[in-house]
Amino acid sequence: MSKYSKVIAGIGLPVRLCLLLAAGCSLTSCSKNSAESGPGVSVQVVKAKRGPISRVVSADAVLFPLDQAALTPKITAPVRQFYVQRGARVRKDQLLAVLENRDLAAAATESKGNYEQAEAGYKTRTAASLPEENNNYSRKARFRGKT
Repeated sequence: MSKYSKVIAGIGLPVRLCLLLAAGCSLTSCSKNSAESGPGVSVQVVKAKRGPISRVVSADAVLFPLDQAALTPKITAPVRQFYVQRGARVRKDQLLAVLENRDLAAAATESKGNYEQAEAGYKTRTAASLPEENNNYSRKARFRGKT
C-alpha cells in the first residue's frame, strides 16, 4: 500500500462518519414532533394597574449602577479634601475633591518671575539697539538720496 493510499484511507473514515451523522440529523428533522402537533397552552393576559402593595420581600442583594465613570485628574497631586462620599450620586459640574496646589502655585510664581525678567531684558535690548537702527536708517536714506 502506497503512502497516498494510506492518507486517503485515513481521511475516508471521518468523512463517512460525518455523512452518517448528517443523514441521521436530516431524518430526525423531517419527522413531525409530537410537542408541536399537540394542543396549545391557554394564556390569560391582563392589563397592569396600580394598587396597594400586598407583599413586602426582604432579601440580600447586590446593586449595580446604571451608569458610572472613572475620574482621573489632569495633574498628579495628593487630594486635600473630598466633598462627596464614594458611591454617592453626583451632578454635572459638581465639585468632588480639591487637590493640593502649593507646589503648583510656587511653580506658577517662579514662571511669572522668569517671564517678567525675560520681558525686562527684551525691553532693555530693544531700547539699546533702537538708536543704532535709527542711525542706520538715516544713513541709508541719505545714501539713496545722493544716487
